[in-house]
Amino acid sequence: MQVIQITSLTGHSPYNISICDITNTYCYVVASGVVSAPLILNIPTELSGSQEVLVLVTDNIGCEEIQYHFCGEPIPSQTPTTTPTPTPTNSVCNCISIDNPLGVTLNFGYTQCDGTSFNGEIYSATTLYVCGQFPYGDSGLIIEISSNICVGDVCPGPTPTPTKTPTPTPTLPPIVGYFEDSCNPSNQFTLSNIPISFSPLSGAYYIESSGFIGCATYVVSSSTNNFYTFIAMGSQPSVYHCQKANFIYPCTTLTPTPSITPTITPSVTSTYTPTPTPTYTPTPTTPVKFGLFQAQSCCSKKITKFIMLPSNFLPGTAVVNSYGECLEIINLSKGETWVTDFWDYGTTYIFCEQCVKIQTCDPIVPTPTMTQTPTPTRTPTQTPTQTSTQTPTQTATPTNTITQTATQTPTQTSTQTPTQTTTYTPTPTMTQSPLPVTGLVWATTNNVSAFTQCSTAGWVISSNNLIVRFNVARSYNCPGGTCNLTQKATATATITVGAVNTNLNINWSGMGEAQATDYDKMKFILDGIEVSNGHAPGGGLGCVDGPIVQTIITPPPYPLLANTVHTLLLDFDTVDALYHVDSFYQATLSFS
Repeated sequence: MQVIQITSLTGHSPYNISICDITNTYCYVVASGVVSAPLILNIPTELSGSQEVLVLVTDNIGCEEIQYHFCGEPIPSQTPTTTPTPTPTNSVCNCISIDNPLGVTLNFGYTQCDGTSFNGEIYSATTLYVCGQFPYGDSGLIIEISSNICVGDVCPGPTPTPTKTPTPTPTLPPIVGYFEDSCNPSNQFTLSNIPISFSPLSGAYYIESSGFIGCATYVVSSSTNNFYTFIAMGSQPSVYHCQKANFIYPCTTLTPTPSITPTITPSVTSTYTPTPTPTYTPTPTTPVKFGLFQAQSCCSKKITKFIMLPSNFLPGTAVVNSYGECLEIINLSKGETWVTDFWDYGTTYIFCEQCVKIQTCDPIVPTPTMTQTPTPTRTPTQTPTQTSTQTPTQTATPTNTITQTATQTPTQTSTQTPTQTTTYTPTPTMTQSPLPVTGLVWATTNNVSAFTQCSTAGWVISSNNLIVRFNVARSYNCPGGTCNLTQKATATATITVGAVNTNLNINWSGMGEAQATDYDKMKFILDGIEVSNGHAPGGGLGCVDGPIVQTIITPPPYPLLANTVHTLLLDFDTVDALYHVDSFYQATLSFS
C-alpha cells in the first residue's frame, strides 16, 4: 500500500488533511482533527496506483496549502508475474488535456474510465489532465486526446521534474500578494489565500476576488487598505493580452497613458523665461477588427440575427443591438449573408440572463389578435349622431325652409355613411372559420416541470389549438443553463370528425441541438402510427442550436372520414440532458 509521511505541521491546529488527484478534481479526506505530527497517511484506494498526488492541508482558521508529490513507481502485487504493456481494448481510457487559454471560467465534461459522466469548471489560464473519453466543453477550450492509454486511472500528463521529498513539511498559511489594477494604477489591493502553486508571483494576471474582477499586475509592496480574498486567478502573457481576452471587463480607455514631453528652453538673459511646451503624444491604439457573427435573441430564442462585432468577442456572451434587444453570440458566421442588426457599442454581458435583467424583454405582441377591429365599428354610430345634432340647430331658422332641409340632409347622410362602414368592418373580423372536427383539446405531460432547474421547459398551445410547441430548458453543460435532466413530454388530443370528410396536415418548425442528430425528437403519432417527426440537426457544434429536420414517414394529407374518432399524439424526448441551448419543437396542424 502506498503511504505519505508528514513529519511536521505549522499553523493553527487542529488540521484536516486530504489527498487529491493531480488535477485537484477528486479529493478524499484521510485525516481530520490532527493536532500534531509526525503521522503516516494511506493513499485512498480511489487513487491507488497513482504516481502523482496533491496533499491538501487546512488549518483551524481556514488557511490551506497544496503540495505536489511524486510517489514513484506503484508497488507491484506480491505475484511476481510480469505485467504486459497495456493495449487498447473495447473500453479505451485515454489521457485527455483540457486547456482554458481565455480569461473566464468555462465548463467542460467527459466520460470517466468507469463509464460515468463528469462535468465541472476550469479556471482561466489552467490546464487539466484527466483519464477518460468523449470530452467536450465550452467554445474556447483546447481539448486534446492523447494516444497514451491511462493505467489505473493515472494520466501521464506533463511530468514535472520530481523532487522526491517523501517527508513533506507543509508551511501554512497560503501566500499573499499585492496587485495594481491594470486600468487604474492608483487602485492597488492585497489579495489573500492565493494557492502556493502561484508562487513566485510576477507579471500580469486575470483575477476574480471578493472585491475585484479584471486584469492586474503584481507589485512587490503596497500600503493599500483594500483587502480581497482569492476566488480564481490565471497568469497572462501581458496586460494587453489580458484586457483583450477579457473584453467583458473593459477599461474606460484601453491605453490611458499620454506621454508629456516638456521642452524647457530658458533664455540666456537674467530674466526667468522658462517656456514649457507640453506636447501630448497619445499612444496609438490598435484598430479593432470586426467580424460578422450569428446571434440569437435572448428573449425569442430564434437564431435569425446577423450582427457586426469585434472579432475577439466570444460565443455565449450577450450584447445589445440598436433597438435595446439582448442578443446571445453563437459563432462567427460562415459564408456571406445580410446584416440584420447593429451593435449599440455598449456593455457586454457574460450571458443572456444578466443582459435581460438590465434591458428586460419587450412584451410579446400577439399579431393574430388585432385589437383594432372594433374601432371602425364605432365610426357609423358617431356619424349619425353628429348629423342629428346639426338638424335641430337649423330649426331656429324660418319654418318653411327647415322642413325641406331636415328631410333631405339626414336621409342622404345616414344611408351612405353607415352602409359603407358596415360592409367594411365585419369582413376582417370573421376570419376564424370553425374547425371541421370537435374535441381538439390537448392533454399534456412534462416530466421536468416540478424541478426548479428545468422550470423554463413546457408546452405552449395557441391558434385555436392548431399550433403546439414544446420549449426545452437550457442544459447545465451550456452557458447559463441549469437543467441536468432528460426532458420528456407528451400532448394528446382525441378528435371527432364532423358530417363531412376532411384532410389533416402537419408542418414542423423549431430549433434543436447542433451536436448530435436525432438526440432531440418530437414524433407525430396518428391513431397509434408514427407518420412524421422533427428531430435535432446535429453537426458536432456543441452548445449551438440549428433548425430542426423534418422527416416524413407517411406523406400528408391524412384523410379523416366523416363521423370518425381519431387520436393525435405528440411525443417528445431529448434522450439526454446535454447541449440544449434555446431549443423548441413546434407542430402546426391544418385541415383541408
